[in-house]
Parts: sequence; structure tokens; C-alpha cells
Amino acid sequence: MKTYEIDNGHVRAVFLDYGARLHQLWVKEKKGTPVNVIAGLPKPEDYYEDRWYRGAIVGRYAGRLENPLPVGEPSITIENDGGLLLHCGSSGWSGRHWELVKHTPDEIQWSIKCQDGSSGFPGTVVAQVSYRLENNALQLVYKATTSRPTPINLTNHAYFNLHPQNPIALQHLQIFADQYLALKDNLVPTGALLEVTNTPLDFRTAHAIDNGLLDDCFVLKQEKAARLFAPATGICMTTYTDQPGLVVFTPKDFYGICFETQKFSNGPHHSHFPDTLLKPGSEYTQQTTFSFTVENDL
Repeated sequence: MKTYEIDNGHVRAVFLDYGARLHQLWVKEKKGTPVNVIAGLPKPEDYYEDRWYRGAIVGRYAGRLENPLPVGEPSITIENDGGLLLHCGSSGWSGRHWELVKHTPDEIQWSIKCQDGSSGFPGTVVAQVSYRLENNALQLVYKATTSRPTPINLTNHAYFNLHPQNPIALQHLQIFADQYLALKDNLVPTGALLEVTNTPLDFRTAHAIDNGLLDDCFVLKQEKAARLFAPATGICMTTYTDQPGLVVFTPKDFYGICFETQKFSNGPHHSHFPDTLLKPGSEYTQQTTFSFTVENDL
């Protein structure tokens, strides 16, 4: 496993080729001291045993998919556990070593090739992800092409904690969404969009996360997706994306919060969901930015 770093004097980021992982991200808190806001693992080799996808690029389809896959006739049987595939299972890109394409002081770019038939999916997919520092922000740009029609849904699975190693419940969260996806017991979307009004998922006004565990997909209405603020450090992170969905996840095993910018889980099974089907001759693109400031409050 190889380690790489980019640094523009404002932000420093450390990456691993395994999963094209964001291993560390150092930003300045209100006293000017750099802190690592990624809830990662202490040693690079620890990620080989990680089951939380920490910091990794997830593909070719992030989220949950029900078997069979409705692409063409007849439908395609995909790898599944009890009828469900999470984050692309055994062929998931989080468990692959990516190829380094570009490395400059403020940018790193990786590529990966996923063969036709991987986990049952059609098409050989070639994908790239670029991490670039711009002032106090980290920008991710994704691209992918395919040899056959196939669903594509990519995201980064980094967990953030703006007051490292302290409870995420004390940090304040704002999500710019009026709706979220209704879920079955197995966390697969039913297809219904529900209003956040008068629910525990109403974060339109910033407030402390408290002790509730989140694992929900919000329907975004603008490129500014969410803000996270830690009063103890003054660090505020704003997430921007061109994607229609934001999965917000707080694990029960450690202090962190994940902002998975993406299209919707199980999208191919719901025609009214954003289309995830990529066809030959077209290019999948996605852009997400995590921007950092120091604030007194949200």
C-alpha cells in the first residue's frame, strides 16, 4: 500500500492507493492549529480489515441494489446477500488498489478498470477520480465510461469529525433538503419521497446532532448540500455537490459522520429516481467539494 500527500499551505491531505482513500485531511481550527478532521484508521494496513469503507471511493454502484438488475431483457443476476448488494460487494472499488495517474503539489488523480461481469454487472468500466485543493477546499471530480450499458453511482466514504475523537453528537448539522427517501427495514428505498417537516430528519435549521444514529438519503434542492460545525474548534465544513442525493451516516462504533454525495440507492428499480444508467459513448461525471472555514456559529 502506497501513501501520497498534497498540500497547498491551507489544507493538507494524505491518500492511500488502496481504495483511492482519503486517509487524513488537515485543516486549521480557530487557534490556527492544524487538526485532522478525518475519522480514519491509525495505520494504512489497518484498512485491509476495515468494514466501514473509511475514506474510500465506492463504485461501481454506491448504496444498496436489489437483485436482479433491470438492465435489458432478461434482467441480470448480480452478486447479492439475501437479495441485496451493498457498495458493489466483492468487486467494490473500495477494496482495490487504484493506479496513480497524476500527482502534483495540490492535486492527485487515480484510475481503475472494472471488468465486464464483475459482481454480475455488464460492461467494462474505466473510471477516474481527482482530488484537488483550492484554497480551503478539497474538490473531488469523478469520471467514468463503459463498454456496455451499466448503472454507475460513485461516492467517497470518508467520515468527518471536526473535533477529533470527541462525540459527533455535540457538533451542529444543517442539511439543505426538504425531503428524504422512505426506506424498507433493510434500508432499501421504497420509492417514496417523504417530507422532513416534523420528523427527526429536519435539519433545515442547524442544530446539534445529539445521539440519534443517521443512515438516511436526503433529496437535495441545491448544490449547497450540508454544513457541519464544531463549536469546540470553530471548524465549519460545507459540502457542495452536483448530485441529487446525500446519504448522511453516523456509525455506532466510532465518532464520525459520512456525507455520501450520490444518486439514489436502488435507482434502477424506480423509474422516477435520477437515472444511473451509463451507456457506451457517454461519460459519467460528478463533482463534490468540501469547503472549510472558521466560524463562531452556524
